[in-house]
Amino acid sequence: MFDSLDNKIIITGHTDAMAYKNNIYNNWNLSGDRALSARRVLEEAGMPEDKVMQVRRNGGPDAAGREESAKCG
Repeated sequence: MFDSLDNKIIITGHTDAMAYKNNIYNNWNLSGDRALSARRVLEEAGMPEDKVMQVRRNGGPDAAGREESAKCG
């Protein structure tokens, strides 16, 4: 399946806009962990590493502003 993809992909992790009470781990960290986890799952499913153009994090709601879709738990 991945061989048929001509374009490279961008993987972005999202979270809700609610702040963590923990000063060490925050939404920025969580969104990065989510993006990296998604990359690992895709690579374990057979996606070649070179298909990924970028892995990025976004510590707020998704692009459409929907917080519900990004909430954890």
